[in-house]
Amino acid sequence: MHAPAIILGDPSGILRLPKVVLRNPGDRTQLDSDFLAHLIQVQRQVQESGWNKADIRFTTQGGQLLDHSFPDFEDFVFAAVYLRQFIAKKDSLLKDAVDRYCRFVDCQIRPVWVRHELATFNLALDRPAFMLPAYTGRELFDAFMYGAALLYKIPDVGDPERKRFLEIYDGQPRHTVLYAFHGRSRR
Repeated sequence: MHAPAIILGDPSGILRLPKVVLRNPGDRTQLDSDFLAHLIQVQRQVQESGWNKADIRFTTQGGQLLDHSFPDFEDFVFAAVYLRQFIAKKDSLLKDAVDRYCRFVDCQIRPVWVRHELATFNLALDRPAFMLPAYTGRELFDAFMYGAALLYKIPDVGDPERKRFLEIYDGQPRHTVLYAFHGRSRR
């Protein structure tokens, strides 16, 4: 029997593995199933959103913006409610789902693979943002979500997230900020 090569980061190999049984199925609760179902539901909402499908690009010449395309604000806000569950450390939907999955899957390869994907996702968020290397992807997301009051009330004047948002938004050309922000959040 020929086993497919499993390469971390490449879903084609891991998806070719046959189905496996659950380890200790009697220990699994409805909450465990609900977490995994919710992860799939949230991922689908983001994937099918207008924000994810929008064209992201801009063209400049001599410092002048000639053309641009970014997601509509409403499309982003719709997706952001779901993205927050993946990106915000306090929500950690992805980490919770990975931990639950690894606890029950009876396979040695799959837990290594999904934990690698989680680590890669978090590394991407914590790396300097393309075009705005002074900020990480997570810092950009938090600045927009909390500093610009997209999900919560308007923050106080001295709030660190508000300061960061204003520093980013007022300190860079708008198209650069939007490209860095939307491009990083999609990865």
